[in-house]
Amino acid sequence: MAKISEVDKNLAVTPGTLRPDTVLHDCRESCFSLHGLLWEGDTFRRIPEKLAQNTNSGVAVLHTNTAGGRLRFRTDSDHLAVIAHLPELCSFPHMPLTGSSGFDVYVDNLFRRQIIPPIDCGGKYDGIVELDGQMHEIMIGFPLYNDVTSLTVGLSEKANILPPKPYRIEKPVVFYGSSITQGGCASRPGTSYQAILSREMDFDYVNLGFSGSAAAEQCMAEYIGGLTMSAFVMDYDHNAASLDYLRASHEPFYRTIRRLQPDLPILMTSAPNNRLSAPVWEQRRQLIRENAAGFIAEGDKNLWYIDGNDLWGTDGWDSCTVDCNHPNDLGFWRMAKAFAPALQEMLYGC
Repeated sequence: MAKISEVDKNLAVTPGTLRPDTVLHDCRESCFSLHGLLWEGDTFRRIPEKLAQNTNSGVAVLHTNTAGGRLRFRTDSDHLAVIAHLPELCSFPHMPLTGSSGFDVYVDNLFRRQIIPPIDCGGKYDGIVELDGQMHEIMIGFPLYNDVTSLTVGLSEKANILPPKPYRIEKPVVFYGSSITQGGCASRPGTSYQAILSREMDFDYVNLGFSGSAAAEQCMAEYIGGLTMSAFVMDYDHNAASLDYLRASHEPFYRTIRRLQPDLPILMTSAPNNRLSAPVWEQRRQLIRENAAGFIAEGDKNLWYIDGNDLWGTDGWDSCTVDCNHPNDLGFWRMAKAFAPALQEMLYGC
């Protein structure tokens, strides 16, 4: 049987061909700006390895997934080559490889090209983006559910490489939560809700979403509370093992961060898929809503709350997932639109 890529050439994934004048650069060179990731022990990480090991076994595995990682710079190259090495491809049925293991390229804040991993690439793949030789802002988004061994950028020999334009909000917004926070099941890195908000509101961010593993441990709260950040989004609900666990852990997690950063703007929310889940999720929603109301009544003037039932809107809310749980791109876009007014007020005061 013929492959679909043979029937429709538009669905074929073709490797890039480096030009003779292409000069290769490691993404960790000082001319580039790396966001949302640490480089520790020859590995990209979202949190230090010691913390990951002390948190839980899921975080120990997932903290090297590069969700939220971005490489930013300016260049007047007439082309951009992206060469990626991944230890293996993360493949699961309800999320495309373009999201779990692909990179996407933005030019002047507009999506230009997806660097797509072929199914049989073995973890090494590349792609070429044609540019016009004028100075442009470049952002390369890292995979949401994959480790990355290395990322190499190829530019023309005479190209200039300059630092990117600074974010309007340079201290990052930190997002903590579950697989939805990590980006499952966005079609590509740039369609996760944090990435949408970052581009539209011009702020840096850190993605601390850990699929199935965001359990609000105190060591994680202490770490987050020690970060330099402009705001914190506490999307903690989904991975609490039970209603009783959520009741025992939600408030202490908040109070630890508030103790460490008394004036930090915090946005609290509940799971967006409550209407598609078992009745206990309504109880969880009520618990978080009551906690938030109680904290505000105590005098917390820097706490915002968004009900999870409002994250996907009203019309067509049941079309916002791939599996009655994880958002598709429509779901993530609607989440971004729901979060935006609160973040606008938190970051810009209006």
